[in-house]
Amino acid sequence: TAVQHLRPAAAEVPGVAPPEWLDRLDSAAIVYLTMGTVWNRNLDMFRLVIEAVRDEDIALVVTVGRQNDPASLGPQPDNVVVHGYVPQGELLPRCDAVITHGGAGTTLGALAFGLPLLVLPQGADQYANAERVVTAGAGRQLLKDELSVEAVRVSLRTVLDDASYQRAAQRVRAEIRAMPDAH
Repeated sequence: TAVQHLRPAAAEVPGVAPPEWLDRLDSAAIVYLTMGTVWNRNLDMFRLVIEAVRDEDIALVVTVGRQNDPASLGPQPDNVVVHGYVPQGELLPRCDAVITHGGAGTTLGALAFGLPLLVLPQGADQYANAERVVTAGAGRQLLKDELSVEAVRVSLRTVLDDASYQRAAQRVRAEIRAMPDAH
């Protein structure tokens, strides 16, 4: 049974309109790839994930960070869009899943929108964050020694196609929304 991806309406972020180019993406799923603002120097990580989705019915939106030139990744297939930076509040409401290093900002941002994750931890607290995502059932992780084009492809397809990941991410989203506001 195919999973029907239910993208939250962009209107869930008051006053934020999605970028015009985002509306032109034509794929069964939109996936956001970011390695954050500190762990984004290894461009080979981006290349590996891009190769994993090259022939998939997935639109991959990649942000490489402001200090990296998107053109340094070379020409991309039609289903891949590379930017230096896109505000998450503009992008996440339109996504079906997120691939990330597991930094707190992106991980919590994805979960706040009920998006399942594929976490590729690189250091710091990312391993613990990845474990928490996996324990919650809201995604999968691939450790450095597990990384390959095929492993990323299979893990991402699993996160997108197995509805249990989306349901778990939606449960975490509900928990986040039930929390009191910070004062």
